[in-house]
Amino acid sequence: ININERADNGSTPMHKAAGQGHIECLQWLIKMGADSNITNKAGERPSDVAKRFAHLAAVKLLEELQKYDIDDENEIDENDVKYFIRHGVEGSTDAKDDLCLSDLDKTDARM
Repeated sequence: ININERADNGSTPMHKAAGQGHIECLQWLIKMGADSNITNKAGERPSDVAKRFAHLAAVKLLEELQKYDIDDENEIDENDVKYFIRHGVEGSTDAKDDLCLSDLDKTDARM
């Protein structure tokens, strides 16, 4: 079995797991020696795919393995809700308006 086998679009099992946010699968792939720096035909690493789909835990896991510095403009800050408004959140079930609640909406949500 080739752990880095590619689909037609150049994606590997690690790209697929990152895009779905499957942390345990990513950990297994890493343990089995999968390449976290491999790029698909779009030039994306698995961490880039995880960013695109806003899987923050997967991004953190994969970026710890990668051998490059993150561009500050593209770095995800999980406390910066405006990041998701600026970049959109592909695959999210949340509406963009739900990301920035008023103080009253936040209070009502806690009750």
